[in-house]
Order: sequence, then C-alpha cells, then structure tokens
Amino acid sequence: YYILPRMSGTPLRRQGLAVFAGGVLTVAVVAGTVAVLLGGNEGRQYLEYPIWADAAIVLGL
Repeated sequence: YYILPRMSGTPLRRQGLAVFAGGVLTVAVVAGTVAVLLGGNEGRQYLEYPIWADAAIVLGL
C-alpha cells in the first residue's frame, strides 16, 4: 500500500479499504495460526488452515 503508489507516482484510491483489507488479512492469518497450533486444522498433511480462516484470508486479499 506504500510502494506501488510511490513508484508509479499516483495516489492510492480508497486508502481506507486498503487498510481494512490489510487488517482483515493480518487478523485472519494470526487466528488461523493459533487455530492450527491448538489442533484445529483440516486433517491434511501440511497444517492446512481451517476453512473459516481460508475464507477470511481470501476476503482480505
């Protein structure tokens, strides 16, 4: 949210939405990591996040 507008020389449109999405993404990754550490994964090999954490991460992207 900083590099691309600065390098292109144009202001970022909807800066509040970008900050909100970054916050959602951060909270989703932290919550998903805590859920995996507490044993709440999908039962697959590589410690998959729970489906609710996957959905929140996609929302943040």
